[in-house]
Amino acid sequence: MYKMLLLVCIVFFLTHESLGYQLPISCKIKNKIGIASRSISQLASTLAIPFNYEENEKPLTLGPRVTIKGKILTLWGLGYGLVAFFMAFLVMPYMLVQAVLCDIMGNGNRRKTLDWVIHYWAKIVMRICFTRPILLGAENLPPLNETVIYVPNHTSFMDILVLSGFIPRPFKYLSKAEIKNIPVIGTAMELAKHVFLKRDNLKSTFEVTETTIKRLVDGNSMVLFAEGTRSIDGRLKSFKKGAFQMAKEAKVRIVPVSIGNLHRWMPKDALLPLTLIKDTYIQVHPPIETADKTVSQLRALCHEAVNSGLPDHQKSLTDKHSTDKP
Repeated sequence: MYKMLLLVCIVFFLTHESLGYQLPISCKIKNKIGIASRSISQLASTLAIPFNYEENEKPLTLGPRVTIKGKILTLWGLGYGLVAFFMAFLVMPYMLVQAVLCDIMGNGNRRKTLDWVIHYWAKIVMRICFTRPILLGAENLPPLNETVIYVPNHTSFMDILVLSGFIPRPFKYLSKAEIKNIPVIGTAMELAKHVFLKRDNLKSTFEVTETTIKRLVDGNSMVLFAEGTRSIDGRLKSFKKGAFQMAKEAKVRIVPVSIGNLHRWMPKDALLPLTLIKDTYIQVHPPIETADKTVSQLRALCHEAVNSGLPDHQKSLTDKHSTDKP
């Protein structure tokens, strides 16, 4: 019994700030700078956050490491992986029970309880690993009961952990099908009714589009990476039109999200994070109404918003987003 009490105390210590945390950072920003539109560097300076983006030019100190199928695994990466899988094993029985209860109660198409389980699982994993990205623009988050599409930039699968752990809203992902092969974590995402896409498969693309729209209509917010795949160098790429077509079809708003500086710790040749993740942030931008705009307009507006929230070394190399790409 005392072991269970100790575990509850540890979890509370790691997550107690989240019980009402969607506004504290926003309030700090408003109280200290008064203007939400200042640049990230100004916010960092005002809040005394140790952001030092010039450090991105310096190589990381990795320590002992091995290469597995061309991917680098460090001790830090191993630690992230072990913590993530251990915590996933702990919550899996609860997720299985909740999935059954949701189906019995007629909420099988939503299973939002599992979205919150994944939120706290990701938050605890990241905190145990000393990773605490700053949440900016929390006042722009939609109401808890509103269904939206979140469109962030994409640099690695760590985007999923960061978004799930530090955006206090229930949502599901449109992810590549390979994620289902990750032990425990893939199962958890399937239980929570996430949507999986088989790349280079036209039939899968049509099926996924229909499934995603159905998820939205059923009241599930979705995260869609509009770039289509991860950015190799961290710079924002052009957006595909699929996310914006689905938003209009489902009649939901779009919330642009910028994830800053995460790519440095999880480059393409890394199996897991190379070292301690720091100096990262999530910038939530004001929602974009979709009813009175074309797909091309939505794509351009969203790309501009996401790009505006990124540090200079991640900004798109093109001045204006092209709206004539597929």
